[in-house]
Amino acid sequence: MQTPRKAVHIKAAAREHLLGNYGRIIPIQVFFFLMCSLLTSFSQEINGIDTLSLVVAQLLFFISNCLVESLNFGLSKTYLKLCCGEGCSFADLFSLTRDNRAVLLSVFMGFLRSVAGIPLLIGAASYIKEPDRETAAAALLAYLVFSLIVFLIKLPFMMSYYLPADMKDMTAGEILKMSAWLMKGNKIKMTAMLLSFIPMIFLSIFSLGLARLWIDPYIKASLACFYLDTAASKSAA
Repeated sequence: MQTPRKAVHIKAAAREHLLGNYGRIIPIQVFFFLMCSLLTSFSQEINGIDTLSLVVAQLLFFISNCLVESLNFGLSKTYLKLCCGEGCSFADLFSLTRDNRAVLLSVFMGFLRSVAGIPLLIGAASYIKEPDRETAAAALLAYLVFSLIVFLIKLPFMMSYYLPADMKDMTAGEILKMSAWLMKGNKIKMTAMLLSFIPMIFLSIFSLGLARLWIDPYIKASLACFYLDTAASKSAA
């Protein structure tokens, strides 16, 4: 039986896989960021505060989130290949866009992202109508609460980003079930690992965000290694 590695060892494995590959993975990560920024930008402008405008804005927000999640599945495959010692390229970002399973999962994940953003959308509309600090603070607080709830809901399905590329015979429903099984007993471990990156992200502010060119690949590679380690230990059990 293979013993699951601690988060610190998983992160060390991620650093090893990234060593010598930053020149390849950073352009892909930057391209992913630019694409996501472009997709989300058109849904952030509210043209009115009436019900119809809010519904249209939320619909555009949902569509953009689905497209972002579709790219996220491709990016996860990219890092999975990297951590498996395989070559990766820009084409991997779009390699799952024709996979019906990944499309359905992107809609599911996009829906969760959209739910988390509802307070900000309503808060922005309220702020346009009556701009004050209390409205902005209330919207931010509601967003943080919603984001926490959505994170807890999404946590069991975090391995779903890697399964379409690794398990080609599974349906979307089976992938969600498999992800929940893989994450059973590992939710706290993953949460702790993700929280361990917060100091690095905070310190990146002093580099005007340039340090994120190395931090973001480090996080994504660690998640891919987390999947590989969890899948190997669960399969051997």
